[in-house]
Amino acid sequence: VNAIHITETGNETTNQQILETGGPTAGMEFNSWPPNAAVPGLVKEMTSDTTHNMNLGPTAGSNPYLVFNTISPNNNHALAKQQVREAIEYALNRSALIGDLDGPEVSPPLCHILPNGIGGAEDVPANFCPYSYDPAKAKALLKAAGVSNMKLTVVYNAQSTSEPLLFATMQSELAAVGVTLKALAVPSADLYTKYAYGPTTASTGEWDIIMVGWDPDWYGSSALTFFNPLYSKASIVPLGSNYTYWSSTQLQSDIDAALAAPTTAAADQIWAKADELVTNAAITYQITQSFQPNYHSSFVHNCVYVPALQNCDPSNVWLSAS
Repeated sequence: VNAIHITETGNETTNQQILETGGPTAGMEFNSWPPNAAVPGLVKEMTSDTTHNMNLGPTAGSNPYLVFNTISPNNNHALAKQQVREAIEYALNRSALIGDLDGPEVSPPLCHILPNGIGGAEDVPANFCPYSYDPAKAKALLKAAGVSNMKLTVVYNAQSTSEPLLFATMQSELAAVGVTLKALAVPSADLYTKYAYGPTTASTGEWDIIMVGWDPDWYGSSALTFFNPLYSKASIVPLGSNYTYWSSTQLQSDIDAALAAPTTAAADQIWAKADELVTNAAITYQITQSFQPNYHSSFVHNCVYVPALQNCDPSNVWLSAS
């Protein structure tokens, strides 16, 4: 590789068309994935061995997942109540949401915080999946919390082809339990800088739920890179990535104990308990530990997938001479 030229324009659909034509305009994609509608056909081609341009790579992340804004003043601060957050989670059908993410072959379900492959995930009890789809229970919890006619604003990436589908499914499911959702589709440049990392937009109630994603800073024994930046008191925005504005003294105790554990195995058991604690608090709603679809032009060779990049290693590809 002599040079890498990056074009920061276009969208998932047009970029995919450029790559499939095989012209010299572009050879690889980065942060612009095959559009949602195209993925099933591309996966079918890949598995039938008629093309090597498509790749499904493993990840150790959670993307996308839902974050509840626990400091939102909307609906008389309803999202500060765990009962209300639990109701919303009971109202969501994870299987239907996964259908919007190309199905379980591409997007296997994830019910708790730590994805498979991260230390502690294997120590979480088998079949641990609280708040499974139960609209009747959702209605009962909302009634018990004294909440009715709740209206929530959902922020998502307008440039994604899957997140609008997720929103539509969520909107339908929550309408069935008396909750109205309003879409706030924003450019990817604003999703984190203005909303996820914007304490003012959170405290003034510009959003109630946001779709974000997270990946570990390293692999294996990396549960710390989930719980410390995402859920600890020290990392509440703007100091870190705790977009929920929730904290727990028990979680901090678990983090300290895991870091002081004499062995990795002992630490993993503590991380598993932290996973159960945070999942049960219903401050985020995990959907999937998806595989990452990537597509490259036919003239690109030696596409070796690197999980940390969620893409082929661009420094080791080579191109057809023509």
